[in-house]
Parts: sequence; structure tokens; C-alpha cells
Amino acid sequence: MVEWRAMRPIRARIDSGALRHNLGVAKRRAPRSRAWAVVKANAYGHGLARSAKALAAADGLALIELDAAIELRNAGERRPILLLQGFYSPEELEPIAAHGLAVVVHDMEQVAMLEKTRPPKRLAVYAKLNTGMNRLGFAEKDFGGALERLQRCAGEITLMTHFADADGKRGVRWQLERFDAATAGAKFPRSLANSAAILRYPETHADWVRPGIMLYGCSPTPTAIRATRPPARRSSCAASARARWAAWRWTCCSPISPGSRRRRSARPSRCGVKGCRQMRWLQAPAL
Repeated sequence: MVEWRAMRPIRARIDSGALRHNLGVAKRRAPRSRAWAVVKANAYGHGLARSAKALAAADGLALIELDAAIELRNAGERRPILLLQGFYSPEELEPIAAHGLAVVVHDMEQVAMLEKTRPPKRLAVYAKLNTGMNRLGFAEKDFGGALERLQRCAGEITLMTHFADADGKRGVRWQLERFDAATAGAKFPRSLANSAAILRYPETHADWVRPGIMLYGCSPTPTAIRATRPPARRSSCAASARARWAAWRWTCCSPISPGSRRRRSARPSRCGVKGCRQMRWLQAPAL
């Protein structure tokens, strides 16, 4: 258990044991796959260094920020590290190669940078296909050509997509069909499953899974599904917060907060106020 103190009387607690447990849940659900532990955005606010240490059983670490990846390398991290948005300029390719990082390539402009710059060491590349998330990824019509070019300028290639509604009613079948059609005949490893797909769709586990929000105890699945799982198969919340009371008062009305409605009590009630802002990342239910 690690904790730190803020200037105000608030204490946030990060449970490394919960992180280890949650990774174990992901690995047990996808026992034949290797796992990228997603630690982007300072490990979802849980602290990059301590989370990477707690997630020692992961096969690799995935994040967005190049400076954070270099920080991990400088701290002695030797596992594979994947940059989930790849690189933004040719100047980044030299430090990426020097630190042995893998990159997601999702745009023809990135392919052109690789072809022109030719880093001293060929980079491991995750070629990302847009199958419906519509955020990052090659269009289906461009994917074959991108793969041909990447085979001439990149190192090991893995195929990748991201599911838009693995946690919802639409599911993943529609995207999986697009992915299979666009990659037919391509003999490369695959990485498909995010947290919700790990838990709900075993057919997506493939070679690498990418557990993210589930590692921190937040639920990517509907409550009805989550409630049917025994405790050993659920994630545990990895963060909690405590704050001292700032004030007490007797009132018939609940305090007003932005977006809330005033509620009136039938009798005077004692209300307490704590000096902290809302922490949404601590409020999500465990899996």
C-alpha cells in the first residue's frame, strides 16, 4: 500500500495488491495471450513508477507519452514498451529506437516518416486498422498498401484494432468481421482485446491483450454481467480517498452542488462538508 498527502487534509491510497490482483484476473481470462498493461496518463492517475512495479507480471507496458516511456527505461524497465499513438515527428524516431520502444502506426504520414528517416534500428510496429472506432487507424482500403510499405521499412509487425462497443449491446462481431476481411492472408500476430473484450469475448484474445481500465478496478462491463462473477474473478478498486471534515451544519436542505437538485428533508439533519473536489476515478464500481 502506497499513500501520499495533498496540501489539503486529503489522503489518496493506492493499493498495489489490487493492481496485481486485477492483472491476474485479466491473465486468467486470456491464458493463451500475452498482456500489455496499459499505464497511460500516469497509470490513470495511480502513479507510473509504482504501478509498473505492481504490474510486474505483465508481458509489456503500453502508454502514449514518449517521455514517460523513456522515464521507465531510465528507471531500469526492460520489458517491451508500446507507444499507443506512435510518433508525431521524425525527430522522435531516434530516441524511440535508442530505447527499444515499439510503436503503433495508424496513418500513412507515419509510414512516410519511417520510410524517409530509416532509424538506425528497425522498429517493432503495431499496424492499426480502423474497424469502426473512428479515432485512430488506417482505412480498410489503405491497409493492404500500408502493410506492404511497412514490411520494407519496419521490424516485427503486429496487427491491431480497437473495439468501440465491447462494453455495450452492439458488441464486437461487426468489427471483428471487418478486421478478419481486411487482414485475410496476412500472417502476423494480432492484438485486439481491450478490457471489456478480455472479459466478454474470448474469441478476440489473439496473441496480445491490452487490459487498461480494468487494472485499476473500474468496470468496463454492464452491472448485470459483473454481478454474476465470483469475487476471485472480479477486479478490486486500486484507489481510494479519505478527507477530513471541513464543516458541519444543521439544515433542512441538502447542500447544492453543480448539476444537482436541492433535496428537502422532513426534519433538520446534520450535514458535513469535506474539503475535496470530486474524484470520478475513485467512484467507478469494481468489476
